[in-house]
Amino acid sequence: HPLGDDFEGLRDYVPEWYGLEALRTAVAAYHPDVLHDFVVHGSAEEIVASLEPYVDAGMTHAVLVNLSPLAGLEYVEPAREVVREVAKLLRA
Repeated sequence: HPLGDDFEGLRDYVPEWYGLEALRTAVAAYHPDVLHDFVVHGSAEEIVASLEPYVDAGMTHAVLVNLSPLAGLEYVEPAREVVREVAKLLRA
């Protein structure tokens, strides 16, 4: 992880612990592909398809969280529509 081998994600992120240069270095070292295995994303159909193995294993509830504000406010409304469509598809 760009913030160190012992970094455990948001649980360990306290902004006051990092200087501006450390954060710039971490951002430069970050590659978005690391999120593909940890954050469900894509079209509504792709998201539902990615949840199917969990449903097959017995999952009965999915908690959908719209993380798009972390990418930028311009992504909020389009992502909200995808989340609504995912919820409709999961109910079907």
